[in-house]
Amino acid sequence: SEINEAIVKELNLPQLKSRVQLVNIVGGRTTMEVRLPSITLGRVRQEGVYFIVVPSDGNGPQPFDGVLAPDFLYNVDLDLDFGAGRVNLISPDHCNGKVVYWAAPSVAIVPFHIDSNGHITFPMKLDGQRVNAMLDTGASRTALNLDVAKRTFKIDTDAPDVPKVGELKGGYTADVY
Repeated sequence: SEINEAIVKELNLPQLKSRVQLVNIVGGRTTMEVRLPSITLGRVRQEGVYFIVVPSDGNGPQPFDGVLAPDFLYNVDLDLDFGAGRVNLISPDHCNGKVVYWAAPSVAIVPFHIDSNGHITFPMKLDGQRVNAMLDTGASRTALNLDVAKRTFKIDTDAPDVPKVGELKGGYTADVY
């Protein structure tokens, strides 16, 4: 999980050298972390949680104060209410199969897999085509792998209606369309 450097400074939290290095999608690196005395979200409270410090990029305030990643979310059940634009953290100590706490004329059950890194993956249909998706709690945008786009949706990056809009740089370079 991550916390913005500006919030760390505002709360006057001491930074520590982390045992891990976080490298973001554009190659930015950080090795600092903080130990939050506690964090409470709704009724869920955790003590002594470590968060990686995301440095300011010098372009003004970050669009977020923090990111809750699988290391934090392992301890709760997660309800993503896309219709209401809300995330609910629920104690995992509930009756098996009795998680729906709202009036629901119908319920969809989506099978998913959590890999060894805590990434949530599931099959879905995009424009009628089956693709494997990952629910990334740290991503601020939705992305589609270019190889998948070319293979599954016949996307031609040389076509005039597929303009290049940017480039990712880091330990590698990748075009963004």
